[in-house]
Amino acid sequence: MISGDRVDVKPGNAMRLAAMPVGTIVHNVEMKPAKGGQIARSAGTYAQYLWARRGYAMLRLNSGEVRRVQLECMATVGAVSNPDHMNEVIGKAGRNVWKGSGRTCAERR
Repeated sequence: MISGDRVDVKPGNAMRLAAMPVGTIVHNVEMKPAKGGQIARSAGTYAQYLWARRGYAMLRLNSGEVRRVQLECMATVGAVSNPDHMNEVIGKAGRNVWKGSGRTCAERR
């Protein structure tokens, strides 16, 4: 995995949207330059680079939403793995507690 303006368009490489070809599937996209990735970071998500005009790029998220992002923003080529993450069956509340995401009695009040 390499980051920069003149790197190959291969999965895992990060570069500015201005340096990417249109139609590229990306993830971990910045909303503002140098702020860090905020779009398409969880399991199975991605964004498709649709077009670029007047310093902005249009991205279509896998939810269908279309967002405008500055061309100076960084993105990583490829989609985040494990698209079946949302199909995992927890089964019972106790498993969430075991994973550390359960709320305590004091937090419920």
